[in-house]
Amino acid sequence: PRMDDPAFARLLDGVRARDPQAAVTFVRAYRPGLERYAAAVLRRAGARGRFDPEDVCQAVLLAFLGWLDRGGRPANDPEKVGRLLRRSARN
Repeated sequence: PRMDDPAFARLLDGVRARDPQAAVTFVRAYRPGLERYAAAVLRRAGARGRFDPEDVCQAVLLAFLGWLDRGGRPANDPEKVGRLLRRSARN
């Protein structure tokens, strides 16, 4: 996502406050790229037929949103959050 750090911090604050629109905005911003990344990782691992990239993406996003809800505090940097999500998908 292309947004400055203060705007991204406000988005994360909205997600933590359980604002449904903030959660939708967050997911819409990260899901497409994360799903493409998961597909590439699964293809390279030869696991594309056993695992669905969309399922991996949903699991990663759900885990991240749950972590935020429990008080997780990622960097207020959209690129760093993207790297964290990709690392989670890879693992």
